[in-house]
Amino acid sequence: MKGEAMGSAHLERRTVPLAFDRAGVADGETVVLLHSVGLDRTFWAAASAVLERRFAILRVDLRGHGESPSPPGPWRLEDLADDVAGLLQRNGIDRAHVVGQSFGGLVAQHIAIRYPQLVTGLVLSGTSCTTSSSEREVFLDRARVAEAEGMEPVAKAAIARWFTDAGMALPVVDRAYRRLLENDSASWANTFRAIAEHNVRDDLRGVRTRTLVVTGDADVATPPRFAEEMAAVLPDCELKILGGVPHMGYLEQPELLADTISEFLAGENVTPRHPAASG
Repeated sequence: MKGEAMGSAHLERRTVPLAFDRAGVADGETVVLLHSVGLDRTFWAAASAVLERRFAILRVDLRGHGESPSPPGPWRLEDLADDVAGLLQRNGIDRAHVVGQSFGGLVAQHIAIRYPQLVTGLVLSGTSCTTSSSEREVFLDRARVAEAEGMEPVAKAAIARWFTDAGMALPVVDRAYRRLLENDSASWANTFRAIAEHNVRDDLRGVRTRTLVVTGDADVATPPRFAEEMAAVLPDCELKILGGVPHMGYLEQPELLADTISEFLAGENVTPRHPAASG
């Protein structure tokens, strides 16, 4: 459902209450930060510290993550987008910039598609707009493995995809691994079954929100070609490919990513490496 009214009681009934915290400039423009799969809002801390100098920051735990509820599945990414819209509605926020990392970027796309009147600016980091049949099977397998064997095998595999070899020594890597292990396997499975159905490339053609698509050239989980695909269909898009940055750039090089996001949201040109086509 596109362009749904934020005051709808129907929206209130079908969403789950999300845990969140606030920081930054109280009267600044609101920036909503959406985390990657299996983590939570606290992992935005380092990048958020940079953004807090200019903006009012709202860090959110998505459904099934952190301190937010994990209702019975199945879930859809549209449901998670509705959760965030409901949170903003309950807190009297009519307009916000939405920043999503990886899985959070999938949710951010659905927010922009379903609630265009809500989104002032959109940042999609290390994410994609389509899922091929082979990728779908990979995502479904991650759900099956977690249900059958627990979180350890999927957590180890995730960490291997997310960071550079040099980045593996950072304390945040061990913290991310421990957080992944704490996940409920059913929530993880519900999340990946929702991810497996993600295909919004055609819908993004109608998103008129000013958008930054940012990725790293060292991202092996979601290589730059996925960012280029999104930038080619978004009508008002800047594409930035950061050298040496892996999938979890917001954890391994948070200041670099945050500076890039801050400049874009403040209306500054971040000098995209490749011009985006309007396709």
